[in-house]
Amino acid sequence: MADQKSFCIDRIRKQMSRLSDIKDSYQGLREKTDTVLLHFIERTEEIVTSSLLSAGLPTVLMILCRVLCEDLFLIYWITQSTEAADEYEEGVQNEMAKMLGVSLSNRWGVIRNIHTGEAVSKEFMEQEFWPKLKTLRTPRTKIEQIAQRLGLQKLYDTLYRAASLEVHGNTFGLPEPRGAEADYIALSSIDALLNCILAIVALPRKIVEPNEILSRLRIQNMGSKT
Repeated sequence: MADQKSFCIDRIRKQMSRLSDIKDSYQGLREKTDTVLLHFIERTEEIVTSSLLSAGLPTVLMILCRVLCEDLFLIYWITQSTEAADEYEEGVQNEMAKMLGVSLSNRWGVIRNIHTGEAVSKEFMEQEFWPKLKTLRTPRTKIEQIAQRLGLQKLYDTLYRAASLEVHGNTFGLPEPRGAEADYIALSSIDALLNCILAIVALPRKIVEPNEILSRLRIQNMGSKT
């Protein structure tokens, strides 16, 4: 198992080199889809680099695996159309508006005039601020809905759900792999997810079918035939 883990780490490092080259090819691109994907390419670099630094910490690795899996869904979705990239961006604005609205409603913060430093009036909040904030509250498409649309429900139901147990602290009392085996399971999943992301974002971008993604993840034949 230790040899398999070392081989997996070496493969991840090689793929990271490819990802760096791909990132360079995105520099200077200005189309919405390209700029959003560059953001995710940079996130992928950080997530995978962190996973290499976390070898020996299976809980951390599974949390990073789940984050990378969610990013894969978003990356694949964003490449489908400009409308998807726009919807993703609107979803980001929605999350920020939601966070700001909750904080202000619970009086954890206050809006101040940038010139005077004084808190803005109640009338301003009611007549201008809250109506404007409401326009930013565009409901974000849920990850499971995205996975269904993309034909990746199997990935959501298997790897994403399994890794979510660690994210939410729902593993107490469950049988779990230990040591090098646990490391290898997480690292090999990250390796496969990275491989899929490379295929999706490489320029010039090509159509990557859902079955190819499942094949790269080695889960296309998972499950019994009926």
